[in-house]
Amino acid sequence: MSTNRGWVRQFHPAGPESARTVVLFPHAGGGASAYRLLSAALTEAGARVLIVQYPGRQDRAAEPHPGSLSGLAQGAVADLRPQLDGGPLTLFGHSMGAIVAFEAVRALEAAGITVAHLVPSAGVAPSRIAELPPHPSTDEALLARAALLDGSDPAVLAESAIARMALPAMRADFAAFDAYTCGAGVTVDAPVTALGGLDDPAVPPAHLHQWSAHTTAGAAVQLLPGGHFFVDAQIPAVVRLLAPSGVRA
Repeated sequence: MSTNRGWVRQFHPAGPESARTVVLFPHAGGGASAYRLLSAALTEAGARVLIVQYPGRQDRAAEPHPGSLSGLAQGAVADLRPQLDGGPLTLFGHSMGAIVAFEAVRALEAAGITVAHLVPSAGVAPSRIAELPPHPSTDEALLARAALLDGSDPAVLAESAIARMALPAMRADFAAFDAYTCGAGVTVDAPVTALGGLDDPAVPPAHLHQWSAHTTAGAAVQLLPGGHFFVDAQIPAVVRLLAPSGVRA
């Protein structure tokens, strides 16, 4: 019997007047449940919120990783398309999820579906990823990297059973990220707003400005207080950006 539960989760039912669909793409090693707080706030603001659940984690732990970020995007888009209602569509991706969201926009636009807004959060621009050093692969080095990004004590994180459960997904995601390439001239038609944390040790503001090379519709940068994982501490500001008018007038 197949254990495939599909690529899309909806934790909070949308109201009857929800006008905008917001799709959330998690970070490396992350699952849909990491975005429950943001989903609740966006739904309260009038948006319909769908969260992508990558294979290899949480309720899809037994399913194989496709091995590439484009594979993650293609799997997500295949499940998303039947659920889109023709209203305004925003795609948000955090860290690695920013690239998966970018590839999803490319796939949706190729299918004739308009994306109103792409919001890469704490994400390096697609064409610059090939210049980055590869991620570590050992358990200890992966946990140290995670501790650096979220400000945790490395020793405490190393003892966390939950953190260790995420290691296989994190390792597979990082391998796909490190193998990703994108030409400098590859663009989407969706406007882009690149979000970042003022104290992010991995993605400084200069990296966020490089997203302007990947859209024909213009790009903006918005910086918020916090480090790499600033979103949960800045939910009101993120909601204002993702769902500025979620409810039909």
